[in-house]
Amino acid sequence: MITMGDWEIIHKFSRDKAVKVEIGTANGLTSILISKGGGKTYTIDIRKDLALKRYLERYGIEAISGDSVESAELFEDDSIDFLFIDGSHGYDDVKRDYAAWFPKVKRDCPILMHDVDRVHGGVFAFYQNEIEKEKKENRIKELWQKSDYDTNTKVFVKI
Repeated sequence: MITMGDWEIIHKFSRDKAVKVEIGTANGLTSILISKGGGKTYTIDIRKDLALKRYLERYGIEAISGDSVESAELFEDDSIDFLFIDGSHGYDDVKRDYAAWFPKVKRDCPILMHDVDRVHGGVFAFYQNEIEKEKKENRIKELWQKSDYDTNTKVFVKI
């Protein structure tokens, strides 16, 4: 579930970005928020929902139906300015998404990872194991987040 704090962070980091990608469309509301502030927004989901796809097209959002890892091949390396990861919450799935999409983001690209909490064990474990390792290896830097609301979204950038 997207909280007010999540919305605040998503809005802050997705503004003024040329190419924005969301992994995990759900009902499309986060896609619409991400699309605000200019640029081109893509949302990827395994489900094929033609009505949702047509609805999102009204906001200039391109909805891609398919596996998130396979869909990464549609994008050039170093071509994405904003990435929101909120697909499958299993540890191995999060790891696959991160591995497939990390090369696609530009340096200093905000990467947002949603549901980093103990309720979503796979995301939380991935963050604690893999993202912490990435930080120690100086591949990414976590950004400080200030919100007046609760959030379980983590923000980091490729360095």
